[in-house]
Parts: sequence; C-alpha cells; structure tokens
Amino acid sequence: MLGEAGVCVSIGEKIRDLRIQRGMSQVDLADDLVKPSMISQIESGKVKPSYTLLIELAKRLGEPVETFLSELDPHFLLQANIRLAQYELATGRPQVARQLIENLPRASLQTRNLAEYRLTLARVHRACGEYPEAVRELEQLREHAYSAQDWRLLFYVLRETGQAEYDRGNLEGALGEWREAVALADRMEGKSGISPLEWTQSLIELHLHLDALDPGGKGFSVPWQRPTSALLPALATPPEVAGPPEISLEENDVIGDFTAEKRPYLAKAQAFAQRMPTLWAVSERLAQEALALMPIDPATARRWAEQANALVTYAQLIESSLAVRTRTQEAAEPNHEHNNFSTNDLQTIEQTAFAMTALHPRSRLHEACKQIRECLQREEVAKAAELIEEVKALLALTEEPDSPSNRDIALELNLLEIELAALSGQREASLQRLVQYEAEYPNWGNPEHRRRACALLTMWYGDVGDVDRVLAYCRKMEELTEGARPSLPFWS
Repeated sequence: MLGEAGVCVSIGEKIRDLRIQRGMSQVDLADDLVKPSMISQIESGKVKPSYTLLIELAKRLGEPVETFLSELDPHFLLQANIRLAQYELATGRPQVARQLIENLPRASLQTRNLAEYRLTLARVHRACGEYPEAVRELEQLREHAYSAQDWRLLFYVLRETGQAEYDRGNLEGALGEWREAVALADRMEGKSGISPLEWTQSLIELHLHLDALDPGGKGFSVPWQRPTSALLPALATPPEVAGPPEISLEENDVIGDFTAEKRPYLAKAQAFAQRMPTLWAVSERLAQEALALMPIDPATARRWAEQANALVTYAQLIESSLAVRTRTQEAAEPNHEHNNFSTNDLQTIEQTAFAMTALHPRSRLHEACKQIRECLQREEVAKAAELIEEVKALLALTEEPDSPSNRDIALELNLLEIELAALSGQREASLQRLVQYEAEYPNWGNPEHRRRACALLTMWYGDVGDVDRVLAYCRKMEELTEGARPSLPFWS
C-alpha cells in the first residue's frame, strides 16, 4: 500500500501508524493475543502476521482487514474464485464451478479460506454426482469444525452433508444431518456470523426439506409412498362407467387444516419466510446488522452493507423497468379513458416483478407441469394444451437445454403430452407411445415420472381387461417405489 508521498508502506508500518494514532502501546495491542515482542517484530517487518492474527489485530485497531492486505493480493484472487464458483453452483453450472475451484493455487489455500474452499469443493463433487469424494471432504471439515469449535462451519457441513446423503438415496441419513443443523441453528440464533440474508434462506430451505421427509415431525417415514393398490383402477368397473384417472403420486397424505402441530417444520419455515418477505425488508435488515457490527467487526459490516446496497439497486432496477413497461403501454393507447390501474393491471405488474426476481425458470417450469397434471385430472384438455405450449416456449429460452434439470422437464413434458393425446381421443396411439416411453426410460431420469407411466399403463390396460400386463406394470411400480423419494422444494 502507498503512503501520502506514494511510498510503499508495509503491513507492519501500517499497524504501527494506526496503533499510535489510537494512543495504544504495543502492550495494549498485544493484550492476551500475543506477546508484545511479537507486535514489535511485526511492526519492524521481521515477521509477517498470519491471516488469522491479522484479522484480530485489525479488529483491535478498528479497521477492516482489507486495509492491510495489499501485499496479499493472491488471497483476494482466491476469494473471488471461490465466490464465483459458489455462484455457478447456485445457478446450476457445476462444471464451470469445477474449472474455477480446481485451478486455484494450493499454496495460498494453506493460509486462508481453506475451509471455505473445501466446502465449495465438496459441493462441486456432489453436484457432479461424485458422492464419495464429497462425503470425504465433508467428514474432514466436520472434524476440523468440532476441534476448532467453529459452529458456523459445522452448520454449513451439516447442511451440505444432508444434501449429499439425500442425493445418493440415504433419506434417513439426510434427515439426521438436517435435524442436527436445525438444532445447531437454534443454539446459534443471533450469533451465527452469517448474513441475515443467507441465514434466513438456509433455514427456510432446511425446514422445507425436513417437512418433505418428515411432515409430522415424528421420525423418519415415507408418507409420499402409497400402496400399489391405491394407484390401480377397479378392474371390474366397465370402462364406460369409470371416471377420469386420478393419480396423485407426489402429494403427501396429510389431510385437513394446516396446523403447527401437524406440520411443525412447515410452520417454522413459514415463520422465517415472514421475517423478510420483500427486497426492502431484506436490505433494511442487512443495513441494520451492518450498523450494529461496525464497532466490533468493520470488515463483516462492510460486506453486509454491500449486500444491502446491491439489493436496493436491483429493487430500483425492477421499479424502473416496470415504469418503462407502464409508460410504453400508455403511449401505445393514448385514448385510454382513465389513468388508474385496474386490478388486472396490478396483477400483471406483480407477475412481471415476480418473473424478474426468479433465480432461474426451472421453478416456474415445475409449477407449470404440476398445473398441467391438475388440468388433465379435470379433463381440461384445451387448458392443458395451452400450458404445455407455454412450458415448451419457456424451456426453449433457457441457456442450457441439455442441463439435468431441463432434461428432466423434457421427460415430464413428454409424458404429459401422451396423457393429453389420450384424453383427446387418441387412446390406442397414446398407449403404444406410453409403452415405448416406459421401455426406453433413461437411467438418469427421475424415477417418479416412470412410476407415473407405469401407473397409467396399469389403468389403461385395466380398462381393456389385459390382466397380465396390469400385473407386470404393478411389479415394476413396486420396484420403483422401493427407491422412491419426494422432490425437495429447492434444487440445491
């Protein structure tokens, strides 16, 4: 770093200058942290402080640690790469994250950000389906977190290990890890060292995961699995009398009004979600936390203040974009009789704002597929056909058509189109398409779609009295049910 005359000032000289400015002696600065002789050696340039020691010295001098790091620029590069890798993971591009994270210099990893690097690397392994590698990294991090009593790191490890266990089919293991993470979060409340934005998002996600696996909060169970007989039609019922097929493979069996007693994890998720329902509330909370941290941890306060500013800027961008949309509509309709928004106008604006704040379109795609299924159950053929075309159009706009999530959507959409054709009177052709769909189902596909295909085949063959094929597809459903699991509310 440069002084007033453009002369390079070392870390030790900067520490000495700030110490003198604050009227502190070397004994005052050392206190119970190190010996005063160590401060003397650092200030004279004979010893360079470790990053951990530098953080503590910066706190005592009331400065962000970045003030002293001009000589440690590789650390900033390291941190930037880790942050970018985390972004690529969050947006569903694990291979890009791998390129960023695996090319980092190993020497610098030994001095700073090692835990964060290894946690990010574990997430990359998991996202790429490399579960043994992911678990190995996480177990080592767990040991380090316990020995260092780093509860913040342990929270991240528990959250990520639960996801790894879920991905490889160990649902009971996932439930145990996530329960422990939630219990740890309760003990850490207000002292996590994690920004309010990330903290709230993590806890909502964890409680939704737990609600998906154990909605009643009474222990591990499989409420999403139904007996095969519940999926079959009554074979004795004449086809012309039978009503439309009603298959609800993805719904829980929890019936009745929602209460905290019946769905404790969902109630907790709702409570967290209500804390910061708008961008304004999130940014305001971040700013308040940053202000409170300023006297004791300026570096963290700065990061949270930067997050708050970024959110406010984005909120302003959304408002400006909506203002442009409204004004262009007014310009296109100069003879509009009134200037006030109607209810429909407001709904359209809300939908536009929601679309602009969506992380990526896959959540909308999954929701649209659910709506299509409901339309098919109600035999609303025209509405289902319209929604299918909307999903196709949105799918075509995605940046990575061959991504796992997009391929999964395409598989589901294909099945929905077969059901739609059957309802439109093309039952025989649809039956042949469905047989081929089930027979050629890829190994990487979501087994839930294949289960649904088998359920439909049992119904359609049941309608024509083909008992042998009904029993064959029943057996397939039973095999698929053994490994079935619910879809988590977030694609982590």
